Amino acid sequence: MRRLRVFLYNDPSTPNLRLDEVADYLKDLIESSEVLIRPEFLHYHIGSDRRKLDDIARAIASSRVIELYRRLSRRMPLLGEVEVEKRLIESGSAVRGVMYDGYELADIYNRLIADVERDRSVVHVAFTSRLVGTFGEDGRYHARVIIASFPSIISTTGVVEAPAKPREFYLQISQVSDPSLQSILIEELKRKYAGRFIDYNDERLTEVMKGYVLQAVFYQVFGEAFCDNRDCRLFNAHWQEELIHSQIVSGKICDSHRAIL
Repeated sequence: MRRLRVFLYNDPSTPNLRLDEVADYLKDLIESSEVLIRPEFLHYHIGSDRRKLDDIARAIASSRVIELYRRLSRRMPLLGEVEVEKRLIESGSAVRGVMYDGYELADIYNRLIADVERDRSVVHVAFTSRLVGTFGEDGRYHARVIIASFPSIISTTGVVEAPAKPREFYLQISQVSDPSLQSILIEELKRKYAGRFIDYNDERLTEVMKGYVLQAVFYQVFGEAFCDNRDCRLFNAHWQEELIHSQIVSGKICDSHRAIL
């Protein structure tokens, strides 16, 4: 295999994501690797091409998940949805309140990668504030942190919203039916359980993302992104406390995956 090259695409809407630290981590861990930081993925690959902007905005709008309990089907997006996506791409603003089909989004991103950078030894990792999801066997969409693909997509919103918070958090919310009171309660519970989950503007985000980038690298090079060992950074965490343990408390790679590296 050629020398491994990793391109990390920044998410400008997440200032607490320090990609220079992530890049240094990878370079120290993987000998002879080249890790480069690029601007936001769509900005980098679309540039000033207005026709390409229109096409990509339309495609991304059509990848929006409209119904959580129905797999995405091809549809013509509304003009307003397309215009919103164009503004979001141009501004680099944070995207909140919308879920996108993760594999559809990865396929859209894939079309933009030049042929000279399509190689097993080249890893593209696009950070985005877009919340990505996949349709599960239980017949509904689930939010994800990472879509391991080519390119891999890592959601800075997903790391907050996808892994579940402590069970007590949801138990207490379920006892309040009034939406306005729920909103107040959620803020109170966030203060009460602070430290037990990753939140927006969390300074631990960079450390967490080192592990997810490593998952993207393992998927690209070896075809397998995850590990069953909860002490390994490749552990596929479903709970926030699992994520914090594998990425921060442990912050290591298991012996078998270190041997592979």
